[in-house]
Amino acid sequence: MTIYVTVETCLGIVAEVRGFIRKESARASERKWLKETNIKNKADRQAKADGGMEFMVFEAELKP
Repeated sequence: MTIYVTVETCLGIVAEVRGFIRKESARASERKWLKETNIKNKADRQAKADGGMEFMVFEAELKP
């Protein structure tokens, strides 16, 4: 089974990890983070990343 994992980091430290069954739910979580952090474009996102704040979405296989 494939799941979608979101990882939020701050200064290289994992701040929050969440798992989702649906890709759309993970992307909705990412959109919420973008809005909360006032990121409107790629330049804003890169500036946050340069400051150590990132949000990533990964696809992973859920194992029993």
